Amino acid sequence: MIIHVNLKDKTNSLQQEALGIVGVNLIHSAFNLAHRPENLLESLLDNLSRDRIEIDMVEFKGIEFRRVDNRLMLLNLVKLGLSDAAMFGPDKSVLLPSSVFYKKSVIVERGSFRPVCNVNIDIMETALEQFSEEIGVGTEEIVPIMEITMNNLMQGSGSIDLHDFLARADMLAASGYKVLISNYKEYYRLGHYLRMNTNRPVAVAMGAASLMELFNVEYYNDLEGGILEAMGRLFKNQVGLYVYPWQYKDELITVENFKVDSDLQMLFDFVKAQ
Repeated sequence: MIIHVNLKDKTNSLQQEALGIVGVNLIHSAFNLAHRPENLLESLLDNLSRDRIEIDMVEFKGIEFRRVDNRLMLLNLVKLGLSDAAMFGPDKSVLLPSSVFYKKSVIVERGSFRPVCNVNIDIMETALEQFSEEIGVGTEEIVPIMEITMNNLMQGSGSIDLHDFLARADMLAASGYKVLISNYKEYYRLGHYLRMNTNRPVAVAMGAASLMELFNVEYYNDLEGGILEAMGRLFKNQVGLYVYPWQYKDELITVENFKVDSDLQMLFDFVKAQ
């Protein structure tokens, strides 16, 4: 069992204490909960809290865990609140996000990917090409990520269909993409997370239909400053947007003819100018 933790206590002594506790939990779990991996994960933070420690990577190997799919374990990390984001590669390997993003430009596409279709791939490929030209680096120096939020995984009952999740993960893997599972419902939180892990340019690729969601004021009811605060947080982190056209009935919707409420027009013009 391999885990990666982020220590959040302010002093060395408290960090040492937290690491010692999670180490004891790890040994206890390995001996007593190997047959119940989900319970094993939850037990790692016994006598601790997310305010003190975050577990953003876990990998199981060996005969005792031969039936464990590490992608499901990463999904459970986020589902249980042990981490806000976890990542796996196209070969189903477990990845450490901070290492993948380190000193790399990043472009991310958010979606439900149910199923993964040609439009999803085209959004990423065309945005990646344009992003590469604008920042002046080769596409091989940019990390393209397909991101799925827990919101996009939840069914009407609030549960997650694990077989459905793995089917989507397999399709994305077959397309050669790394997958990020996150708890970041809002784009500005996703942008902040990426900026925390790299000092290089960051971009978000989306369809014009997703732009409607981005400019839905009800999306930001939990923010005191509403949509204005959300946009400030997003572009404070210097995140660029690449918007793919959307065929709606007989009209092709692009950034140029995209319509917002009149009271949001100046804000939209500002975002477009970025």
